[in-house]
Amino acid sequence: MLIIMIITTINIPLATAESNVNYPPEGNKCGYIFSLKETPDFDITNDDIIVISADANVYVSKSIEAIKAIEDKVDINFIAENTPIQPIPIVDDNLELFSDEISEPNNTDIPETTNIPEIDTPVSTETPETTEEPSATNEPTATEEPTTTPLPEHYTNDLLYYQMWHHNAMRDYVYRENDITGKGVKVGVIDTGIMRDWEDFEGVDIQDGINVCALLDNNEERLHIMGDAHPHGTGIIGNIAAKINNEKGIAGIVDECTVIPYKVEDTACSDFANTCAGILKALQLAYEDGCDVVNISMGSDPDLTESQIQMFNTVVDSVTSNGMIIVAAAGNEGEVDKYGDLANANIYPASCENVIGVGAVEPDCEPLHLIVDDATGLYGEIGNPQHFQVYGEVNTYTFDMVNDLERNQYKKCDFSTANDSVFISAPGKEIRTYAYGWEGVAPYISHMGTSEATPMVAAAAIGVKQMRPYIDTDMFKEILKETAIDIDGEGYDINTGYGMIDFEGIYNYVSALPETAPEKTPELTIDYKNEIINGFINDGNYYINDKPITLTSNKNEIGIIFSFSYGQIDVNSDWLGTSLKIQRKARNSSFTDSNVLSLNIPARPEAPNGIVTTDTTIIGVDNTMEYKATNSDTWTPCTSNKIETSTLGANEFEIRYKATDADFASNSVTVRTKIKEETPNITVDYKNNQLVGFDSESNYTLNDNEITPIDGKLDIADNWYGRDLTITRKARNDEYVDSNSKSIHLPTLSLAPTGIATADYNIYNVNSDMEYKLTTETEWHEINSEILENVPFGIYEIRYKATDTAFASEIFTLNVEEKVKPKEITPTAEIEYSRRTLDYLNNTSTYLVNGKEYHAENGSLNIEDSWYGTTITIICKASNEKFQDSDPQEIYIPTLGDAPDFLEVQGTKIKNLKETIEISNKGENNWFTTGATELELEEGEYEIRFMSTPTSFASKSITVKLERKPESNYTIETGIKKVDNDIVCTAENNTDGYITATGIIAIYSSSGTLLKIETINGFNAGANNYSISNDFNEPIKVKYFIWTALDNMTVYAKYKCI
Repeated sequence: MLIIMIITTINIPLATAESNVNYPPEGNKCGYIFSLKETPDFDITNDDIIVISADANVYVSKSIEAIKAIEDKVDINFIAENTPIQPIPIVDDNLELFSDEISEPNNTDIPETTNIPEIDTPVSTETPETTEEPSATNEPTATEEPTTTPLPEHYTNDLLYYQMWHHNAMRDYVYRENDITGKGVKVGVIDTGIMRDWEDFEGVDIQDGINVCALLDNNEERLHIMGDAHPHGTGIIGNIAAKINNEKGIAGIVDECTVIPYKVEDTACSDFANTCAGILKALQLAYEDGCDVVNISMGSDPDLTESQIQMFNTVVDSVTSNGMIIVAAAGNEGEVDKYGDLANANIYPASCENVIGVGAVEPDCEPLHLIVDDATGLYGEIGNPQHFQVYGEVNTYTFDMVNDLERNQYKKCDFSTANDSVFISAPGKEIRTYAYGWEGVAPYISHMGTSEATPMVAAAAIGVKQMRPYIDTDMFKEILKETAIDIDGEGYDINTGYGMIDFEGIYNYVSALPETAPEKTPELTIDYKNEIINGFINDGNYYINDKPITLTSNKNEIGIIFSFSYGQIDVNSDWLGTSLKIQRKARNSSFTDSNVLSLNIPARPEAPNGIVTTDTTIIGVDNTMEYKATNSDTWTPCTSNKIETSTLGANEFEIRYKATDADFASNSVTVRTKIKEETPNITVDYKNNQLVGFDSESNYTLNDNEITPIDGKLDIADNWYGRDLTITRKARNDEYVDSNSKSIHLPTLSLAPTGIATADYNIYNVNSDMEYKLTTETEWHEINSEILENVPFGIYEIRYKATDTAFASEIFTLNVEEKVKPKEITPTAEIEYSRRTLDYLNNTSTYLVNGKEYHAENGSLNIEDSWYGTTITIICKASNEKFQDSDPQEIYIPTLGDAPDFLEVQGTKIKNLKETIEISNKGENNWFTTGATELELEEGEYEIRFMSTPTSFASKSITVKLERKPESNYTIETGIKKVDNDIVCTAENNTDGYITATGIIAIYSSSGTLLKIETINGFNAGANNYSISNDFNEPIKVKYFIWTALDNMTVYAKYKCI
């Protein structure tokens, strides 16, 4: 709601019954404002009175009568002594209380007093002097046309705009008034985060952003936690892009830009993640996200090392190479008595050459002094305490105070750092912004610092990028230099740089620039050692000799966290000794093609001469040369005057002069040598008594004798233990020579274990250092105790185990003699075909049938489906350790015969039965037989099969379903009877259920005249009836018809009279 009013408040005693209120004349089509001395104990609002501010008890009434109706119940605060209640224009169409026809009073109706903005009421902060006392007779005349009080020039309707003096000082309203809103421009804000729920961010395009601290810590859970604890970053973003003309809070400058926040301060992350590493990484991310402008209202400590400064410069140079503009705060260490030797020290990135460093200025005049009363919430001369930072004494400047200043009547803020990093200055003191979550602080706060000045310059850059996207850092610096308001001496100075930023001058300067500009002429270098051309912008579109080229990415690692990719291209051999014409094509309609760069590509130097070879040596080289095998891509520098090739695994080499910083590597000369076979890499496998590591494609000698390894392994002969072995790889052909020899010493075998004995299938006096096996086995077994118990009989070998450095010992041999155990009785099972079981087994024994254990319950085993048609093996298991398993019994289990296939089923009858057939209810196994050839049974499912015989099983079964078919001979019995002077028509059927039927009942007079027809729909012919009342004042006859769906049967009932 927008209410523009000029009032002074004073308390007047409560009106008596004889009202002394000097009411204004009626007939004004407007509202009347008044306030109450105390909060009423009842609701005074109604269709004619609405509340403007509940806190201040300020109301607006539609009519004088509505005020008169309550004047004896409440204490009314009059607008001014002896002055009528003033009519207040209402210009908000959403207030249904006032009609669209409401006009405003003539300006003479409102006394000229100090402009005081009321609660939630943006107003002009101009303070014209009172020229005359207001008159009670001042009212619109018949010839005067009331007009709506407009906003002052250059104002917005944002609540605190009148306190945002910097808008007037910089004249940034020129942007807004010329539709320079930042639309289409991306700005990255590297700061402490953001509180997105601020009312002034509603409708602003703020992207998700990223928590850079969490990114550096690989903390995925916090990667998108962007909360702003100070809140510093929130205020910075607000100064750039807080929504304008939303009747709330403050106003930014370019509220249609796209904001991408990068959080570089998070106490939940590591100390490293909260260093300048975060700023560097954020710059890389901003470049990758396509930011046009980056705001950095923070910086490094002043004591950076040279390497750290170089890192900042390298990163900044990288990310600004394609036109991104970085604006950074110069620092708040300008007070020498406070900071001593660190005062006015350079911080980074503001001190980087390709960054716009920003200082802070303020009006060179006394601020407005206010006193805020924390008890009542009211305060001195202007404003609303809800919009100040703290209660108590407050200094501020207003929008209108700036109008009285000369354009250069500003000065450096005391705290603002003064050094050569300051390129431009902007307002940085008493800047109204966000104060989310600060205890004892209202929603808005007054900030100061170069942090606040920086977003002003960033906003200017955003507008410049909207107007002329081709403007880069160098051009923007020139624009600032040419348009700044010089405020501290003539020309550049370290206090304020080139002066205070002037948006009007920037707008006029940029508007006069061409709408397009050529791309930058490529600045390229030749990397002679890697034979590439460097310096292309990765996403640029380039042509060489009028042909498009495809760039590859060259990632430049800067420190441990920042990497930047330049475009590069390999030098084509066709380009050597020529001059290339290189041009960057326009990226969009704001650019034109760049100027053409002519780049000379020198030819290669001549190859070396005087190179000679022996069998495995190249002679005549020096340290200006390098070599490689022709089948390799890797060049190796020469370190002496010869190259020993015997160990290089090649016999053809290229030799050339190395590349220098000013020339490519030369052409190469090719030479050939012989190749020495690779020295065998043979090792001893002590556990398997083998030499391993042989190449199956090579030939070898051992002690000058040819050997034949198998699968890369060679068993150690008994006579090799305790000897030195020499192994050589033989030359494979004339281009090779034998390898150097590999020497191996084989230790002797240690003595066999002693003191080992056996008794009762046990072996004694062994330990875990030993292993054993039967002589018939190949695998050795571990020993985990001092006795091997219950081992099978046989001849055993026992030895000490091999280790990683020693063979297994010699073998101790031991014979464990067999003690023969009796066998269990061989099973004599027989098939019981009728029960499908194996009978005559011992119910106390355990049997193995085809290797699976079974217990013969009641001396029988059920025959399993998988046994039919197979021969099974039955073994009686040993009942205890004194017995062995029995010998096996083999028995053939016949297959099941096929089910009967000649039966005929009709309803509940089964035909074509035979004496050999038996029947059972399905699933019940209660088989019965019948001698009949035909059998009728109850409805249901039955299984039928051939019976078993003494030598065969019952056959497979067939399942049949018996069901009774419905009869078609249904009847319906109907009747008519008299009940209590009514005629009741009845219907019954001979089925178990209902038969749906329909019909009619015809009613006649006793003389036969048709009186009425009753229709029956959906009549169920069960035990149903239909009652007919005699309402005709004479005897009647009834005839009853009914139809059914069964054979279209019609049934009549007799006549009945009542």
